[in-house]
Amino acid sequence: MKIISIINQKGGTGKTTTAFNISSYLAMKNFKTLVIDLDPQANLSFCFGLENVENTSYELLTKNICMPLKINEHLDIIPSSIRLSKVEYELVNAFSRETILKDIISNLNYDFIIIDCPPSLGILSFNSLVASNFILAPVQCEPLSVEGLDILISTLETIFQRMKKNISYLVVPTMIDIRNKISIDILNYLQNNYNTTNSYIRRNVKLSELAVVKKNIFSYASNSYGAKDYENVAKEVIELVSKK
Repeated sequence: MKIISIINQKGGTGKTTTAFNISSYLAMKNFKTLVIDLDPQANLSFCFGLENVENTSYELLTKNICMPLKINEHLDIIPSSIRLSKVEYELVNAFSRETILKDIISNLNYDFIIIDCPPSLGILSFNSLVASNFILAPVQCEPLSVEGLDILISTLETIFQRMKKNISYLVVPTMIDIRNKISIDILNYLQNNYNTTNSYIRRNVKLSELAVVKKNIFSYASNSYGAKDYENVAKEVIELVSKK
């Protein structure tokens, strides 16, 4: 079972869009897939058309209630809710609080589990990292995003050393404007200095519309740049994690 955390402590990098479309692509290719929304903002759940759900990732972490909802034949989800914002305080004295998620999902039967982390490196993200065997870090191709990436990678390496785990990570360049020299320069910098996907996600208006239409890019605009780019990234991720 491959467990992939999609994480960046900076917001607006395409993290949720990446979780939405990669999990949807995996399901399209008949991989049994579970996606877990671990962000209290619940944007991923909203993309799937889910609001005010009773059993969420909050109940998963605080009450050990694991009741995924079925999206389609090959895709399940554990949605989020604003209640999840209380977890940081409610678990402060919990025994082995960093391994709660790992202990719960380790016995599940899926080909892939995709976890959409919050834009922070608190207890929720730490739980996800401990449970995972692979990390995807979407990074917007802008100067400030790259500065934040250095902090993220350094933090991840510290966490991995503490856990005594060897976890692979992959940077996914997002929101690239191929007409913009700065954007291309940053893409080249990422690919030359980090473990980065050969594929990248271009700016595409269809991607920004997904939360409104409640459809993944392959269902909504299969001929768009967004669909082509996410298909290429997903294929690359599948090939890489299959070797692990």
